[in-house]
Amino acid sequence: MTLVAIKIESKDVFSFEAVGTICKNDYVDILFPILEKARRNGEKVRLLFNFGKNFTGYTKEAICEDFKFGQKYLRVIDRCAIVSDMGWIVRLSSIVGALIPCSVEVFDNKNLDSAKAWVESGDLALDYLLDQEKGLLEVEIAAPLNSLNFEVMTSAVDSYIEKNGRLNGLLIHTKRFPGWEDFGSFISHIEFIKSHHQKIKKVALVTNSKLANIIPALYQHFVNADIKNFSFEELSEAKKMDNDKINILLDESLR
Repeated sequence: MTLVAIKIESKDVFSFEAVGTICKNDYVDILFPILEKARRNGEKVRLLFNFGKNFTGYTKEAICEDFKFGQKYLRVIDRCAIVSDMGWIVRLSSIVGALIPCSVEVFDNKNLDSAKAWVESGDLALDYLLDQEKGLLEVEIAAPLNSLNFEVMTSAVDSYIEKNGRLNGLLIHTKRFPGWEDFGSFISHIEFIKSHHQKIKKVALVTNSKLANIIPALYQHFVNADIKNFSFEELSEAKKMDNDKINILLDESLR
């Protein structure tokens, strides 16, 4: 048997019911392609697994693939919901959840709807889009930043810079800057700037935050890029337009 997809609305959430015995092919043919695509694109995903009454266990080969799953793809997972009434699944999930960097919550089977609501709730702290053709990186900040955000984004940006030499522009937008989860996250932010400041031509900062008046003056001391401020409403209006007009605004912002 296999992992059966559970329909869910969010494009960033992948939900599955475990039916019968999970085997190696469930990882190789179903899970890994989803996570590999996210890894290549520098994206984060959310997962939900329902181990209900029809689940009977794992093959030995599947357990080996589960270790590979953790080693290679853990950094692209934003949160994971585990739904089960089986004691060993609940205990193991709770232990693993305490040791890994992404959020893990365990629900019993009667609360499957609550699990779906949780895994879909809240904004990703940092979301971004890299326009490969124009060399523009658009970053949206919606929640306090953490170290993983920078690790995932760095992977995508470094791959592009390795091929093309530099980014033409970076556009950062957030209505109110939410800060960092902890001091380690702040250090990761500084490390990202230190590693990439010579490889970005121009930066557009789109925000209504009071930091907008401070950051350019501060960053100019150790960042080579040309930095400009724009109000958040300028981007909000652009979001109502078609994609061509949005790209025109981004280009103009970074001239």
